[in-house]
Amino acid sequence: MRLKAVPHVGWLLRGVRDVESVASHTFGVAIVSMLLADIARERGWRWTSKRVLRIAAS
Repeated sequence: MRLKAVPHVGWLLRGVRDVESVASHTFGVAIVSMLLADIARERGWRWTSKRVLRIAAS
């Protein structure tokens, strides 16, 4: 199964027609997570990008 072809079902259930794919959603979450990890580290938090990505993936 190619995740690029699988629609994000949550939007479909709400009647949205042109929805993002599971692959697009996952990629977006990963990018935002890495950016937030960088911001957190700049503010003195001891979170690593690895930890933030693990939280985002769960």
